[in-house]
Amino acid sequence: WKEDTEMWEQLGQDIDGTEEDSYFSMKHAGHAVALSGDGQRVVIGAHEADNRLGYARVWQYDSEMEEWVKMGSDIPGDCNFGQFGWSTTINQDGSLVAIGSHVCGSSTGRVKAYQWNATIGDWGRLGQTISGERWSDKSGYAISMSKSTATLPPRLAIGAPHNTGKGEDAGHARIYEYNPHNNRWEQYGQDIDAESKFDNFGSAVSISGDVEVGAIGAPEHQSQRGHVRVYQIALPPPTENPAKSPIQMPSNAPTVVPTLSQMPSTPKPTNQPTLATTS
Repeated sequence: WKEDTEMWEQLGQDIDGTEEDSYFSMKHAGHAVALSGDGQRVVIGAHEADNRLGYARVWQYDSEMEEWVKMGSDIPGDCNFGQFGWSTTINQDGSLVAIGSHVCGSSTGRVKAYQWNATIGDWGRLGQTISGERWSDKSGYAISMSKSTATLPPRLAIGAPHNTGKGEDAGHARIYEYNPHNNRWEQYGQDIDAESKFDNFGSAVSISGDVEVGAIGAPEHQSQRGHVRVYQIALPPPTENPAKSPIQMPSNAPTVVPTLSQMPSTPKPTNQPTLATTS
């Protein structure tokens, strides 16, 4: 956006895919894109590349050259026909990315997260593979990552629009928080379930940078009328010593992960955060 002209102007060159069906191609590149908060890094998924194995690339804008430059190695899928790169997300400062592979494992679906390692100049895995709950869930169809700071670990929202917890193709979403002490993603709160079957709840997800608000889409709700639900986390009162120490990645110290309760619901313990649907 240019203030002087009050118009949108392209930043850098086109980032093109290629037609060749090989590992190094970017077939169907741009099906999924995510931009960092400062607009300087973008992760692009190419889920049809290499016979639908799929992969993702991250690009960084070089302001001196005024062009996008590939950042690190390609991030490849490892599941045959898994369509890795169907969904992508990146955190606020562009140091973390996550990639979804929604039809991997008989459509159970998987998501993998990666962290930029400035020492080696490449991407490395962060935590374990996050798999769906059941066969045909298509977990990872939609994903969204929060920002992270020295005291706030990243959280990752994952949609699984074909989960059957509330009936056939009802769908659900889960939020995961990264635990640096054991290098694992751990579920934060309960499953966020659809209202009814065939909703495909979780087809779209978005989590705010401060991790306090999340939105989930259900495009098939009420015979494709569709709806979106917005959830807010209500944190418990601060403890006597609310100070937090900087997050170190990783270590072997144990940790306690808080839980969430959806509202309206039964009365909640006062020392637990709650998850409320906003109206």
